[in-house]
Amino acid sequence: MLEIYSFDLFPYRNLTAFPGWPFPNGLFDPAVGPATYAEHIEEAVLCEELGFDGVILNEHHCSAYGLMPSPNLIAATLAARTARMKLGILGVALPLRGHPVRVAEEYAMLDCLSNGRLIAGLVRGVPNEYFAYNVRPAESRARFEEAHDILVRAWNSKKAVARDCDGETVPAGFEGVHVFDLSNLTDPDLVASVVLPCGSHTLTMAGISGTRNSRGVSPPASTLHGTGEGATGCVPVTTEEV
Repeated sequence: MLEIYSFDLFPYRNLTAFPGWPFPNGLFDPAVGPATYAEHIEEAVLCEELGFDGVILNEHHCSAYGLMPSPNLIAATLAARTARMKLGILGVALPLRGHPVRVAEEYAMLDCLSNGRLIAGLVRGVPNEYFAYNVRPAESRARFEEAHDILVRAWNSKKAVARDCDGETVPAGFEGVHVFDLSNLTDPDLVASVVLPCGSHTLTMAGISGTRNSRGVSPPASTLHGTGEGATGCVPVTTEEV
């Protein structure tokens, strides 16, 4: 089943030339900023009226073309302004977040606020995001993989997920979470996985760059197709379709 989404980066209004990166604070007009957010939010709300299946948001930092350092805030706003369409966040830069359980908590809140309309995405992010947060890009893969596993455990476990005094993750089962790795791509540097929390409509697409077949599952080649610059995929609507 084909679904149509609008993907909006929330670019800054009224720029006459590309300001480069990072976007200088001095070019941000306190009058233009609020108007920019309001305009993009109204466009997203209009997408539901026009029949779109959903909107897609993403995370960028110090950028004039993407004014969403926290797409979760925009998703929460749209959850209150819409009733039908899905709200996709593709995605939160997981290695840059302070604690993966906080990400799990916020996505769980959004899933409830939207009544199951959230598409919860996890990505590593481009190098610029790491420079903005003063984090070494070389650490991104390890940070992502560790945080991803903790996040999945937090969603599934009947107990709180924590660490013991030696820094080891307290074991928790995965029985309630369906994990499917979309790793059969044309580009070996692009890998994504899908996590479906049991009892929820939430669909999570987690990008893991450079770790092809990291979870040992080979889905049909038609499931997700990668290119040198990104990937487009057929998103399953139910666990049966996965």
